[in-house]
Amino acid sequence: MTIKNSLLIIDGYGFVFRAYHVQPPLSSPDGLQIGVVYGFTSMLLKILNDFKPEHAVVVLDYGGKNFRHHLYEPYKANRPTPDQTLIDQLPLIRLAAESLNFTIIEQDGYEADDIIATLAHKASSVQEKTIIVSSDKDLMQLINSHTKMYDPLKAKYITEDDVIAKFGVAPSKVREVMALIGDKSDNIPGAVGIGPKTAALLIQQFGSVKEILNSLKQITNNRHREILTNSKDLVLLSWQLVGLDHQVNIKYDLDLFNWSPPKVEKIANFLTKYAFKSLYKRVENLFQIQIPQETLPILEETPLQIQEILLKEQLDSVMLEIERVGIVGVYLHVIQVSNPYLLLSVDNKCYQLKLVPAQSPNMPDLLSSNLINDYGNQWFMTDITRLLTDKSVKKITYRLKTLLKFFDDIAQQITSIEDLELMQYAISAGASQKDLVAEIQKTGSLNVVAEIVNNFIRNYPKLLLELKDNHSLALYREIDLPLCYLLDKMEKEGVKIDIEYLKKLSNEFGNEITNLEQEIFSITASQFNIASPKQLGEVLFEKMQLPYGKLSSKTKSYSTGVEILEKLSESGFKVADLLLQWRHLTKLKNTYTDSLPLQVNHLSGRIHTTFLQTSTSTGRLSSQDPNLQNVPIRSKEGNNIRKAFIAEDGHKLISADYSQIELRILSDIANIPSLKQAFIEGKDIHNKTACNIFQIEEKDVTPEHRRKAKAINFGIIYGISAFGLGKQLNITSSQASEYIKKYFQEYPEIQQYMEYTKNYVKKHGYVTNLFARKCFVPLINNKNYALQQFAERAAINAPIQGTNADIIKIAMIELDRQLKQLNLKTKLILQIHDELLFQSPINEIELVINIIKATMSKAPELNIPLIIETKVGNNWFDMNYIP
Repeated sequence: MTIKNSLLIIDGYGFVFRAYHVQPPLSSPDGLQIGVVYGFTSMLLKILNDFKPEHAVVVLDYGGKNFRHHLYEPYKANRPTPDQTLIDQLPLIRLAAESLNFTIIEQDGYEADDIIATLAHKASSVQEKTIIVSSDKDLMQLINSHTKMYDPLKAKYITEDDVIAKFGVAPSKVREVMALIGDKSDNIPGAVGIGPKTAALLIQQFGSVKEILNSLKQITNNRHREILTNSKDLVLLSWQLVGLDHQVNIKYDLDLFNWSPPKVEKIANFLTKYAFKSLYKRVENLFQIQIPQETLPILEETPLQIQEILLKEQLDSVMLEIERVGIVGVYLHVIQVSNPYLLLSVDNKCYQLKLVPAQSPNMPDLLSSNLINDYGNQWFMTDITRLLTDKSVKKITYRLKTLLKFFDDIAQQITSIEDLELMQYAISAGASQKDLVAEIQKTGSLNVVAEIVNNFIRNYPKLLLELKDNHSLALYREIDLPLCYLLDKMEKEGVKIDIEYLKKLSNEFGNEITNLEQEIFSITASQFNIASPKQLGEVLFEKMQLPYGKLSSKTKSYSTGVEILEKLSESGFKVADLLLQWRHLTKLKNTYTDSLPLQVNHLSGRIHTTFLQTSTSTGRLSSQDPNLQNVPIRSKEGNNIRKAFIAEDGHKLISADYSQIELRILSDIANIPSLKQAFIEGKDIHNKTACNIFQIEEKDVTPEHRRKAKAINFGIIYGISAFGLGKQLNITSSQASEYIKKYFQEYPEIQQYMEYTKNYVKKHGYVTNLFARKCFVPLINNKNYALQQFAERAAINAPIQGTNADIIKIAMIELDRQLKQLNLKTKLILQIHDELLFQSPINEIELVINIIKATMSKAPELNIPLIIETKVGNNWFDMNYIP
């Protein structure tokens, strides 16, 4: 309810655009698109029901340019042109508001926000209250003792604490913060490099933008001072753009905005004309009127309403409907970790079932690796278990692994289920894809979520047809879908680490870092923040006057990247070696020795990574939270970290690694007879390349020759340039160019493959691997030459890396099947690109290694042998090769 003698100000176009983005398309009896009008009307009815105002106004944008465009021509220039279906409905928006008896205000040359600001200001000046109904952050600067703001999406008032949480300052200072940070959506520049937190701290310290710009010398942070000095004019301009005009020429008198229920004829004519039959009851109940019950045309589609299942009888009825139809959309919707819902969509109706734990009031972490299932005794579990494990009912979901995590006890028995995300990925890896989970998380409305879930069943046959048309159905059915179940098992199993050992290693790294810092400070004769590129650059290139100092035109600071430090190191400057080692140890300490112990699950005592199945353009798996695919291997300190990954008592770790698999795949994909023959004969491919490049006999190949040949072999796969190869081998670009030329002379098929691939991807936008998986390369026709070259290299590598990824996935699935079939206790616990890591009881090791080698060496679609290197040990580093 509104406060007596207060004015309810409704941000009309906030409602319009909300309706446009979430409302399904609707058509009137005469064929007009009216989905936005319906949504707008529905939202106005809700506001009237919630507030029952005495005084109300709907404020609309007049359209066209206003004073901000005259101040800054690019203002809002990056906003897309509204869809024609929206433009066509805008005239009807006014009609909808008028039919509900609202006063409407809009004014040429001003935005709705300025009109709202003026109304609020004029009301305050005569001690009258206003309530602004909007979610627009720009309007938060108006909140004060007389002006409240109500967020209709969250159905709550926006308090001063909410504003402070968002901007770091009170409402009266929001304009100051926004002037500093700018606004990309409105093309307001701000000070590039000043984020919300920094802006809030500066405003807290100085009070206003004007005071900051008058006190630049008092800003202690050099970077912030430099940014603001260079951005002074833009900040002042932004301050004008984000401010709201309180002086729009509008007559203010509360009586002008009196609101009373509309006459029956007025609202009935509007609802009848556009066939808004589903709003009849709401209007009748709200205004206590009776709309004439004549035969009305039916809308093509009505907004989906979600129904909550509260009783066993209701769930039984829904289950009968699902069994009758034979297909159901299923989605686990987690609003909060303690508030999960299972959404079921059947026959164009959507139901929600709140999943309340049977015993504990505290919901366990849904994504934790060892979920304690507190739901087993709940009244709904028998029916849900039967549904998920019923082969005769097709289940359609999105992000299946979330369901597998939650329904832990029955995860591997969940059957006859399809994952739209995996289907979409099998068709178009690397292409821009709609992330339904992100869409669902953005919305605050369960009805919108219900509409998305309802579309699962509509989208399934379309995606199935696309899979067939793209020859990708086998990829989805035989690789991606079964792999999802296996990854779920691997994530839940986790890997054990030695926490005490990591803590000891962290202390050692810490001591070494401290010693390095003291040595760096001694050589540079100054103490500074080594982690700050700006401070480091000033010390190296201004104070010490070292060479290779280059100021960035963008940041106005010196580059101190690895390339610069390596050049300094090659020139004999010891400080560069110390800095490189300091960075190396600091990264290892922060990323691994300090953080890994904190990520151990307190229930299982193990680390549980999450494998991402749809995040790469090639089909390769990635790992996160923590990323266990990047644990270092090429340095002593990195290998020491691998020692922390250990086997359980009575078990060993088994590592199985494909040897030179990408080169083997290249020889097959590019059809290189000499290279294929070398692999078939078991020759050392790097020695062979060394002989060809350096024109020497095999007996004369030195380790240095082999190292260079290896760099060339693997560099070619990634489309390395002469400059890049020269840098890697510490030779000139012309020497490297000669090596590459000789390489292509020896293997002309590789150059032919590269040229063919570049031409193909430019024409089609994607490449395919040996399993017909499409890998899209969006940047291939980019006008930026550097980005286009990067895309070409990615396209050359994608069929090789993608084939590799699918080969190891097939091996994983088959190995898991065999281990299960033989009732072995060995478990696959990690996949690190070409390597698989198992934990195996000691008495199973010999048998399991034989199974691993036999299974991994069988590569479908490949005509050359695969070699598997296996190692066994108590930890991930101290391992012995098993021939």
